[in-house]
Amino acid sequence: MAGANLYREYMKICTVWRADPVRSGKCLGEYVRRRVAEEFRQSEQTVVPDAELCSRRLESLRALASDRYAKQYPRVSVSSALGLTRAECAKVIVENLHTAEGAEQEKSLLGKLKERLSFKTDIRESTPAESKK
Repeated sequence: MAGANLYREYMKICTVWRADPVRSGKCLGEYVRRRVAEEFRQSEQTVVPDAELCSRRLESLRALASDRYAKQYPRVSVSSALGLTRAECAKVIVENLHTAEGAEQEKSLLGKLKERLSFKTDIRESTPAESKK
């Protein structure tokens, strides 16, 4: 595939992969756009040193964007190891990881998960002095 064709195909992938403004700096769509801009600085006139490698990467991105492997290997259960659904996990992550920078959190992510799942938190840990008795 020539450099111009590769550039056009990468641009199609960029339109398919939307950037998530909530996850700035952690979003795969944002990363792909940044890498395409770095690799194809002169847009269609860029000479690609290793076209085969670019083609393989493009095919990998297409597979991810089309959920090829999610369809090929579907999940058996709809919950996570904690018993939360995908939507509940996303909600907990958004609540905890996307707060204003510098703001101190009164509870950790694990603490909020324990609270949400109603785990008992009154389990006592024995101290070395108690274990000698």
